[in-house]
Amino acid sequence: MELRLPDALAERAAVAAGLAEAVEREELPEPVHGAEEIRGRTVVVGVGPAGLFAALRLARAGCRPLLIERGAPVEDRHRDVSAFLQRRELDPDSNFLFGAGGAGTYSDGKLFTRVHDPRVRRIMADLVAMGGDPRLLVDARPHVGTDRLGGIVTRLCAEIVRLGERSRGIPGFRRWSWTPAG
Repeated sequence: MELRLPDALAERAAVAAGLAEAVEREELPEPVHGAEEIRGRTVVVGVGPAGLFAALRLARAGCRPLLIERGAPVEDRHRDVSAFLQRRELDPDSNFLFGAGGAGTYSDGKLFTRVHDPRVRRIMADLVAMGGDPRLLVDARPHVGTDRLGGIVTRLCAEIVRLGERSRGIPGFRRWSWTPAG
């Protein structure tokens, strides 16, 4: 757990007594944007955690990313997963592995993080802003919860669309199929 003591003297006393550990927070600068405007669409292939947060950063920077995902958006994916669980009907493109949020959407929602990496705080703050439990910001091993992940992923996608509408057009969410060769 992280907390701030009232002043530097109290902090030094707590550290000296072995009751606390001093932590230096490194603030990361925002990425430097290129000198030229991005022309055309920015494409994010795969709407798992990395793709979602990359698209969110791009949308916040004024781009309007096109999200391309093999599986379905959350609402359709829930239906596809339920069909598999109840009737063993497998949609090869929309299931536990493929679809918005990636494989983690149907895990138990635990996050393995690099807790000492200052970039993690941005991700956690975004998860909380999209409906995650505020304890994500302070727990050593955060747990989002499968019951919340679908809603969080849906709100992340909606936020990317909202930001794109505000900039230069509506970003999309497109499904694609892939057939292995051979």
